[in-house]
Amino acid sequence: MNSWQQSQQIKFLALAEEWPDTIALLQPDSVHISLYDTVGILKWNTTPGLAIRLLQDAPLGNKGIRQGVLQLDWELTLFVSVGGDTSGESEIIGKDRGGTGGGARGRGLLEFETIIMAKFETLTKKDGLKLQFIGSNKARISQNQRQVHTERSLFFKSIGTRKRTYEEPSRLRSTGSAPIVLTWDLHPDRFDRLKVRLFRNTSKITSIGQGGNVEITLSGDLATTVSDSPGTGTFFYGLFGIYVEPGDTTEFASEPENLRIVNP
Repeated sequence: MNSWQQSQQIKFLALAEEWPDTIALLQPDSVHISLYDTVGILKWNTTPGLAIRLLQDAPLGNKGIRQGVLQLDWELTLFVSVGGDTSGESEIIGKDRGGTGGGARGRGLLEFETIIMAKFETLTKKDGLKLQFIGSNKARISQNQRQVHTERSLFFKSIGTRKRTYEEPSRLRSTGSAPIVLTWDLHPDRFDRLKVRLFRNTSKITSIGQGGNVEITLSGDLATTVSDSPGTGTFFYGLFGIYVEPGDTTEFASEPENLRIVNP
């Protein structure tokens, strides 16, 4: 994924997290992709909050220069506002945690950070993104006429591309012959994942619009299995991951995951 896609994916993953009482960790209006050095006005609004900032990107060695592979440096700034004392301890460890209404109420910076770190340090291919934790800075406590707030930045690195990328589903496989039962693993759970599309042809499938493609009807957008009865002969199946970006209707297709079957 390029930097635009990765920033959207970081936001998507953060919004999917929960507090121990299963209430959402963050609200949509408290997570922002930011260009600025500081969180600024965000820290006076919905808390806890998260600001996502791309610090820089650079080609990853000679391969990066030739193929557009980049190292991206990210700053994730967490901020909370708990209040309740002048020392700032409540901001760090919380006060009356959970409280009336549960969720983020009364939870301090360190508890918020623990959940974010547990998620972003353990990302796998299924999450569509991997981040390497580099370090963090000192927590900063500030006060204005309205409230005390605390913020701290976590720093990560990732590998990305210059161009947008769309990963395909994987491990397309079959059992049986009458019917053929096809199963597969979905493409990563991304902010722009929409559905899968499966086609059959008598020649290897390279694109959705290829002549001779017959689309196989699936039980749902993110189905992982289907039965097909093509008769006897040699057949090729091509499975595509389909993506659509927020606020757009244009569909983007991955490269196909192909499978050749000789059906007796």
